[in-house]
Amino acid sequence: MLSEHDSSQPIYFGCRFKPFTPQGYMSGGAGYVLSREALERFVNKGLPSPHLCKASDHGAEDAEMGECICMEHIGVKAMDSRDALHRGRFFPFMYVLDYLIYHLRPYGVRYGAARDEHNRSHTPY
Repeated sequence: MLSEHDSSQPIYFGCRFKPFTPQGYMSGGAGYVLSREALERFVNKGLPSPHLCKASDHGAEDAEMGECICMEHIGVKAMDSRDALHRGRFFPFMYVLDYLIYHLRPYGVRYGAARDEHNRSHTPY
């Protein structure tokens, strides 16, 4: 995906959420990618200038990057990350799905009890 773009262009990619700014912002849960020029601008123009990019220890960093219009103020354009068939490449809810599928256990259900019983009945003595 990145090989199709010039790293000297101030652009960034991710799963775009539309609220807060005209160009939206990229979801931190899905991750986002800044071009070399976008990173250069963020570090050298945005971070040293609180009126352009607000630095704080609270809030969601992804929304701060977009919502506070940081990327827009420093001239970084949010790009479309989808492939030629318009399929997404960044998926913000993958960690949630992993948790729901592999880690969440409803109260009262004993996981492993059937497995333990199966192992006891098939253990050679």
